[in-house]
Amino acid sequence: MPVLPNTVGADDPTSFFRGLKRVPSDLQPGRAGLSHVAALPDPDQRRMNWNVQVFVDAANMEYATARANAALGDIYAFGQGVERDEDLGAVYWQRAVTHGDVESMTNLAYHYLRNRDALSVDISQVLHLYERAIELGSTCAAFNLGCLYRDGQFVEHDYARAVTLFTWAGARGDPSSLNGLAGMYDLGLGVAQNHTKAYEYYTLAAEAGCEVAMNNVGMAFYNGEGVPESKAEALRYFLLAGDSGNAVGDFHAGLVLLDGADGVDQDTERALACFRRAARAGHQGAEEKVSEMFEDGALREATQHETATRCAQPGSLRGNALRWGLAADAACQFQVQAQQRSCCVRYSPTKRWTCI
Repeated sequence: MPVLPNTVGADDPTSFFRGLKRVPSDLQPGRAGLSHVAALPDPDQRRMNWNVQVFVDAANMEYATARANAALGDIYAFGQGVERDEDLGAVYWQRAVTHGDVESMTNLAYHYLRNRDALSVDISQVLHLYERAIELGSTCAAFNLGCLYRDGQFVEHDYARAVTLFTWAGARGDPSSLNGLAGMYDLGLGVAQNHTKAYEYYTLAAEAGCEVAMNNVGMAFYNGEGVPESKAEALRYFLLAGDSGNAVGDFHAGLVLLDGADGVDQDTERALACFRRAARAGHQGAEEKVSEMFEDGALREATQHETATRCAQPGSLRGNALRWGLAADAACQFQVQAQQRSCCVRYSPTKRWTCI
Protein backbone atom coordinates (compact mmCIF):
# COMPACT_ATOMS: atom_id res chain seq x y z
CA MET A 1 0.00 0.00 0.00
CA PRO A 2 1.51 3.37 -0.97
CA VAL A 3 2.37 5.86 1.72
CA LEU A 4 0.96 9.22 0.73
CA PRO A 5 2.60 12.44 1.90
CA ASN A 6 0.43 14.39 4.29
CA THR A 7 -0.48 17.58 2.47
CA VAL A 8 -1.46 19.41 5.64
CA GLY A 9 1.69 18.69 7.64
CA ALA A 10 3.14 21.43 9.80
CA ASP A 11 6.08 21.79 7.44
CA ASP A 12 3.95 21.85 4.32
CA PRO A 13 1.54 24.79 4.09
CA THR A 14 0.38 23.92 0.59
CA SER A 15 -3.13 23.00 1.69
CA PHE A 16 -3.68 26.49 3.04
CA PHE A 17 -2.00 28.99 0.79
CA ARG A 18 -3.38 30.54 -2.33
CA GLY A 19 -0.63 30.74 -4.87
CA LEU A 20 -0.26 32.54 -8.15
CA LYS A 21 -0.36 31.41 -11.73
CA ARG A 22 1.35 34.46 -13.09
CA VAL A 23 3.60 35.38 -10.21
CA PRO A 24 4.75 32.83 -7.57
CA SER A 25 3.47 33.71 -4.12
CA ASP A 26 1.68 32.34 -1.11
CA LEU A 27 -1.01 34.96 -0.70
CA GLN A 28 -3.58 36.25 -3.10
CA PRO A 29 -4.58 39.66 -4.33
CA GLY A 30 -8.19 40.62 -4.00
CA ARG A 31 -9.85 40.70 -7.38
CA ALA A 32 -11.17 37.94 -9.58
CA GLY A 33 -10.45 38.80 -13.16
CA LEU A 34 -11.02 42.26 -14.55
CA SER A 35 -14.25 42.71 -12.62
CA HIS A 36 -14.15 46.45 -13.15
CA VAL A 37 -13.86 46.03 -16.91
CA ALA A 38 -16.62 43.48 -17.29
CA ALA A 39 -19.24 46.06 -18.22
CA LEU A 40 -17.30 47.42 -21.20
CA PRO A 41 -19.03 46.94 -24.55
CA ASP A 42 -16.05 45.13 -26.05
CA PRO A 43 -13.32 43.78 -23.73
CA ASP A 44 -11.60 42.02 -26.62
CA GLN A 45 -7.81 42.45 -26.69
CA ARG A 46 -8.08 44.39 -29.97
CA ARG A 47 -10.03 47.07 -28.13
CA MET A 48 -8.11 46.95 -24.84
CA ASN A 49 -6.00 50.01 -25.62
CA TRP A 50 -9.18 51.99 -26.11
CA ASN A 51 -10.53 50.57 -22.87
CA VAL A 52 -7.40 51.63 -20.99
CA GLN A 53 -7.79 55.18 -22.26
CA VAL A 54 -11.38 55.26 -21.01
CA PHE A 55 -10.18 54.47 -17.50
CA VAL A 56 -7.24 56.87 -17.74
CA ASP A 57 -9.61 59.67 -18.71
CA ALA A 58 -11.99 58.82 -15.88
CA ALA A 59 -9.23 58.44 -13.30
CA ASN A 60 -7.61 61.78 -14.20
CA MET A 61 -10.78 63.86 -14.15
CA GLU A 62 -11.87 65.68 -11.04
CA TYR A 63 -14.51 63.04 -10.34
CA ALA A 64 -11.85 60.30 -10.25
CA THR A 65 -13.41 57.13 -8.93
CA ALA A 66 -12.26 54.05 -7.09
CA ARG A 67 -13.64 51.97 -9.92
CA ALA A 68 -11.51 53.58 -12.62
CA ASN A 69 -8.30 53.59 -10.60
CA ALA A 70 -8.79 50.01 -9.43
CA ALA A 71 -9.36 48.85 -13.01
CA LEU A 72 -6.22 50.64 -14.19
CA GLY A 73 -4.28 49.05 -11.34
CA ASP A 74 -5.44 45.64 -12.53
CA ILE A 75 -4.72 46.39 -16.17
CA TYR A 76 -1.14 47.50 -15.61
CA ALA A 77 -0.24 45.13 -12.78
CA PHE A 78 -1.44 42.09 -14.74
CA GLY A 79 -0.51 43.31 -18.23
CA GLN A 80 -4.01 43.15 -19.66
CA GLY A 81 -3.64 44.55 -23.16
CA VAL A 82 -0.69 46.74 -22.16
CA GLU A 83 2.91 46.15 -21.20
CA ARG A 84 2.95 44.83 -17.67
CA ASP A 85 4.04 47.38 -15.07
CA GLU A 86 3.28 46.27 -11.54
CA ASP A 87 4.71 49.44 -10.00
CA LEU A 88 2.42 51.63 -12.10
CA GLY A 89 -0.46 49.32 -11.21
CA ALA A 90 0.34 49.86 -7.54
CA VAL A 91 0.15 53.63 -8.05
CA TYR A 92 -3.41 53.30 -9.34
CA TRP A 93 -4.28 50.87 -6.54
CA GLN A 94 -3.05 53.45 -4.03
CA ARG A 95 -5.35 56.02 -5.59
CA ALA A 96 -8.23 53.53 -5.51
CA VAL A 97 -7.54 52.83 -1.83
CA THR A 98 -7.97 56.54 -1.04
CA HIS A 99 -11.43 56.21 -2.59
CA GLY A 100 -12.21 53.15 -0.43
CA ASP A 101 -11.83 50.32 -2.94
CA VAL A 102 -11.64 47.15 -0.85
CA GLU A 103 -10.05 44.83 -3.38
CA SER A 104 -7.35 47.37 -4.15
CA MET A 105 -6.47 47.37 -0.45
CA THR A 106 -5.82 43.64 -0.62
CA ASN A 107 -3.99 43.92 -3.93
CA LEU A 108 -1.78 46.70 -2.62
CA ALA A 109 -1.00 44.82 0.59
CA TYR A 110 -0.09 41.80 -1.49
CA HIS A 111 2.13 43.95 -3.72
CA TYR A 112 3.94 45.32 -0.68
CA LEU A 113 4.55 41.83 0.70
CA ARG A 114 5.75 40.40 -2.58
CA ASN A 115 8.15 43.28 -3.16
CA ARG A 116 8.96 44.00 0.47
CA ASP A 117 12.73 43.96 -0.01
CA ALA A 118 12.76 46.40 -2.91
CA LEU A 119 10.09 48.68 -1.45
CA SER A 120 11.26 48.60 2.19
CA VAL A 121 7.66 48.72 3.33
CA ASP A 122 6.94 48.46 7.03
CA ILE A 123 4.79 45.46 7.89
CA SER A 124 2.44 47.76 9.80
CA GLN A 125 1.34 49.25 6.46
CA VAL A 126 0.43 45.79 5.19
CA LEU A 127 -1.46 44.89 8.36
CA HIS A 128 -3.33 48.21 8.25
CA LEU A 129 -4.46 47.57 4.67
CA TYR A 130 -5.62 44.05 5.48
CA GLU A 131 -7.42 45.13 8.66
CA ARG A 132 -9.14 47.96 6.83
CA ALA A 133 -10.23 45.63 4.03
CA ILE A 134 -11.57 43.13 6.57
CA GLU A 135 -13.61 45.86 8.24
CA LEU A 136 -15.19 46.46 4.83
CA GLY A 137 -15.96 42.75 4.38
CA SER A 138 -13.02 41.28 2.42
CA THR A 139 -12.76 37.53 2.99
CA CYS A 140 -9.62 37.50 0.84
CA ALA A 141 -7.88 39.92 3.22
CA ALA A 142 -9.00 37.83 6.19
CA PHE A 143 -7.56 34.69 4.62
CA ASN A 144 -4.24 36.32 3.80
CA LEU A 145 -3.90 37.86 7.24
CA GLY A 146 -4.82 34.54 8.82
CA CYS A 147 -2.00 32.90 6.87
CA LEU A 148 0.48 35.46 8.16
CA TYR A 149 -0.50 34.83 11.79
CA ARG A 150 -0.66 31.08 11.34
CA ASP A 151 2.79 30.81 9.82
CA GLY A 152 4.47 33.62 11.71
CA GLN A 153 5.36 35.47 8.52
CA PHE A 154 6.44 39.03 9.38
CA VAL A 155 4.36 38.80 12.58
CA GLU A 156 4.44 36.69 15.74
CA HIS A 157 2.69 33.32 15.57
CA ASP A 158 -0.90 33.74 16.69
CA TYR A 159 -2.87 30.57 15.97
CA ALA A 160 -5.95 31.81 17.83
CA ARG A 161 -6.05 34.93 15.67
CA ALA A 162 -5.63 32.81 12.53
CA VAL A 163 -8.53 30.57 13.58
CA THR A 164 -10.70 33.63 14.19
CA LEU A 165 -9.93 35.05 10.76
CA PHE A 166 -10.43 31.74 8.94
CA THR A 167 -13.71 31.20 10.81
CA TRP A 168 -14.97 34.68 9.95
CA ALA A 169 -14.14 34.34 6.24
CA GLY A 170 -15.28 30.72 6.08
CA ALA A 171 -18.68 31.65 7.52
CA ARG A 172 -19.00 34.00 4.55
CA GLY A 173 -18.34 31.18 2.10
CA ASP A 174 -14.65 31.63 1.32
CA PRO A 175 -13.39 28.18 0.17
CA SER A 176 -9.73 28.73 1.02
CA SER A 177 -10.58 29.93 4.51
CA LEU A 178 -12.74 26.85 5.08
CA ASN A 179 -9.80 24.73 3.97
CA GLY A 180 -7.47 26.73 6.21
CA LEU A 181 -9.79 26.30 9.19
CA ALA A 182 -9.96 22.57 8.50
CA GLY A 183 -6.18 22.45 8.59
CA MET A 184 -6.11 24.15 11.98
CA TYR A 185 -8.39 21.43 13.39
CA ASP A 186 -6.47 18.74 11.52
CA LEU A 187 -3.17 19.78 13.11
CA GLY A 188 -4.50 21.13 16.40
CA LEU A 189 -3.23 24.68 15.86
CA GLY A 190 -5.05 27.21 18.02
CA VAL A 191 -7.82 24.69 18.66
CA ALA A 192 -8.07 21.18 20.08
CA GLN A 193 -7.17 18.67 17.40
CA ASN A 194 -10.37 17.26 15.94
CA HIS A 195 -10.17 15.20 12.75
CA THR A 196 -13.96 14.96 12.50
CA LYS A 197 -14.32 18.75 12.35
CA ALA A 198 -11.38 18.92 10.00
CA TYR A 199 -13.10 16.50 7.63
CA GLU A 200 -16.34 18.49 7.82
CA TYR A 201 -14.62 21.75 6.91
CA TYR A 202 -12.52 20.11 4.20
CA THR A 203 -15.75 18.79 2.71
CA LEU A 204 -17.41 22.21 2.80
CA ALA A 205 -14.37 23.74 1.11
CA ALA A 206 -14.31 21.00 -1.52
CA GLU A 207 -18.01 21.47 -2.25
CA ALA A 208 -17.31 25.17 -2.69
CA GLY A 209 -14.78 24.35 -5.41
CA CYS A 210 -11.46 24.25 -3.55
CA GLU A 211 -9.38 21.63 -5.37
CA VAL A 212 -6.79 21.41 -2.60
CA ALA A 213 -9.59 20.64 -0.16
CA MET A 214 -10.73 17.86 -2.50
CA ASN A 215 -7.27 16.35 -2.16
CA ASN A 216 -7.42 16.80 1.62
CA VAL A 217 -10.79 15.03 1.80
CA GLY A 218 -9.13 12.21 -0.11
CA MET A 219 -6.34 12.15 2.48
CA ALA A 220 -8.92 11.94 5.28
CA PHE A 221 -10.54 8.90 3.63
CA TYR A 222 -7.16 7.34 2.85
CA ASN A 223 -5.93 7.61 6.45
CA GLY A 224 -9.32 7.10 8.10
CA GLU A 225 -9.05 10.39 10.00
CA GLY A 226 -12.40 11.87 10.95
CA VAL A 227 -14.19 9.48 8.63
CA PRO A 228 -14.13 5.69 8.11
CA GLU A 229 -11.16 4.61 6.01
CA SER A 230 -12.02 4.05 2.36
CA LYS A 231 -9.38 3.82 -0.33
CA ALA A 232 -12.08 3.89 -3.01
CA GLU A 233 -13.49 7.18 -1.69
CA ALA A 234 -9.97 8.52 -1.31
CA LEU A 235 -9.29 7.75 -4.97
CA ARG A 236 -12.56 9.41 -6.00
CA TYR A 237 -11.58 12.66 -4.30
CA PHE A 238 -8.00 12.52 -5.57
CA LEU A 239 -9.36 12.19 -9.10
CA LEU A 240 -11.81 15.05 -8.50
CA ALA A 241 -8.93 17.21 -7.35
CA GLY A 242 -6.88 16.22 -10.40
CA ASP A 243 -9.76 16.91 -12.77
CA SER A 244 -10.07 20.34 -11.13
CA GLY A 245 -6.44 21.08 -11.95
CA ASN A 246 -4.66 20.01 -8.77
CA ALA A 247 -1.38 18.23 -9.56
CA VAL A 248 -1.03 16.81 -6.05
CA GLY A 249 -4.43 15.12 -6.38
CA ASP A 250 -3.32 13.54 -9.66
CA PHE A 251 -0.10 12.35 -8.02
CA HIS A 252 -1.97 10.76 -5.10
CA ALA A 253 -4.45 9.10 -7.46
CA GLY A 254 -1.54 7.67 -9.40
CA LEU A 255 0.01 6.23 -6.24
CA VAL A 256 -3.24 4.50 -5.25
CA LEU A 257 -3.82 3.10 -8.74
CA LEU A 258 -0.22 1.98 -9.17
CA ASP A 259 -0.23 -0.44 -6.23
CA GLY A 260 -3.95 -0.98 -5.78
CA ALA A 261 -5.68 -0.97 -2.40
CA ASP A 262 -8.77 -2.28 -0.63
CA GLY A 263 -11.63 -1.61 -3.01
CA VAL A 264 -9.30 -0.29 -5.72
CA ASP A 265 -7.95 -2.50 -8.49
CA GLN A 266 -4.40 -2.02 -9.63
CA ASP A 267 -4.37 -0.13 -12.91
CA THR A 268 -0.91 0.86 -14.12
CA GLU A 269 -2.17 2.56 -17.28
CA ARG A 270 -4.53 4.86 -15.36
CA ALA A 271 -1.77 5.48 -12.83
CA LEU A 272 0.56 6.50 -15.63
CA ALA A 273 -2.07 8.85 -17.04
CA CYS A 274 -2.41 10.53 -13.64
CA PHE A 275 1.34 10.82 -13.19
CA ARG A 276 1.73 12.26 -16.67
CA ARG A 277 -0.90 14.91 -16.11
CA ALA A 278 0.71 15.90 -12.82
CA ALA A 279 4.14 15.87 -14.47
CA ARG A 280 2.96 18.13 -17.27
CA ALA A 281 1.91 20.57 -14.57
CA GLY A 282 5.44 20.41 -13.14
CA HIS A 283 4.99 18.00 -10.21
CA GLN A 284 8.49 16.65 -9.54
CA GLY A 285 7.38 13.48 -7.78
CA ALA A 286 5.14 12.61 -10.72
CA GLU A 287 7.99 13.16 -13.17
CA GLU A 288 10.12 10.74 -11.15
CA LYS A 289 7.33 8.17 -11.09
CA VAL A 290 6.92 8.32 -14.87
CA SER A 291 10.67 7.78 -15.27
CA GLU A 292 10.62 4.84 -12.84
CA MET A 293 7.70 3.21 -14.63
CA PHE A 294 9.47 3.36 -17.98
CA GLU A 295 12.81 2.24 -16.58
CA ASP A 296 11.34 -0.99 -15.25
CA GLY A 297 9.83 -1.69 -18.69
CA ALA A 298 6.42 -2.55 -17.27
CA LEU A 299 4.57 -0.15 -19.54
CA ARG A 300 6.83 0.00 -22.58
CA GLU A 301 4.72 -2.16 -24.85
CA ALA A 302 1.43 -0.51 -23.88
CA THR A 303 2.76 3.00 -24.27
CA GLN A 304 4.41 2.21 -27.60
CA HIS A 305 1.03 1.12 -28.92
CA GLU A 306 -0.63 4.21 -27.45
CA THR A 307 2.01 6.48 -28.97
CA ALA A 308 1.62 4.90 -32.40
CA THR A 309 -2.12 5.55 -32.19
CA ARG A 310 -1.74 9.13 -31.05
CA CYS A 311 0.92 9.90 -33.67
CA ALA A 312 -1.70 9.32 -36.34
CA GLN A 313 -3.92 12.00 -34.84
CA PRO A 314 -3.81 15.71 -35.72
CA GLY A 315 -1.76 17.78 -33.31
CA SER A 316 0.04 14.75 -31.94
CA LEU A 317 3.53 16.26 -32.12
CA ARG A 318 2.89 18.69 -29.29
CA GLY A 319 0.95 16.11 -27.33
CA ASN A 320 3.77 13.58 -27.54
CA ALA A 321 6.37 16.22 -26.74
CA LEU A 322 4.56 16.97 -23.53
CA ARG A 323 3.84 13.32 -22.77
CA TRP A 324 7.29 11.96 -23.47
CA GLY A 325 9.51 14.94 -22.80
CA LEU A 326 7.52 16.26 -19.84
CA ALA A 327 8.52 19.74 -20.92
CA ALA A 328 5.68 21.78 -19.44
CA ASP A 329 5.02 25.14 -21.09
CA ALA A 330 4.90 28.43 -19.23
CA ALA A 331 1.21 28.15 -18.43
CA CYS A 332 1.77 24.75 -16.82
CA GLN A 333 4.65 26.14 -14.77
CA PHE A 334 2.40 28.86 -13.40
CA GLN A 335 -0.33 26.32 -12.82
CA VAL A 336 1.75 24.00 -10.67
CA GLN A 337 2.96 26.92 -8.57
CA ALA A 338 -0.63 27.69 -7.76
CA GLN A 339 -1.58 24.05 -7.26
CA GLN A 340 1.30 23.29 -4.93
CA ARG A 341 0.27 26.18 -2.72
CA SER A 342 -3.42 26.60 -2.88
CA CYS A 343 -6.93 25.90 -3.66
CA CYS A 344 -9.60 27.85 -5.45
CA VAL A 345 -8.34 29.91 -8.29
CA ARG A 346 -9.67 33.41 -8.42
CA TYR A 347 -7.06 34.55 -10.88
CA SER A 348 -5.89 32.19 -13.55
CA PRO A 349 -3.51 32.15 -16.50
CA THR A 350 -6.43 32.37 -17.62
CA LYS A 351 -7.36 33.97 -14.33
CA ARG A 352 -4.33 35.94 -13.27
CA TRP A 353 -3.22 36.01 -9.68
CA THR A 354 -4.91 33.21 -7.89
CA CYS A 355 -6.06 31.43 -4.98
CA ILE A 356 -4.50 28.11 -1.16
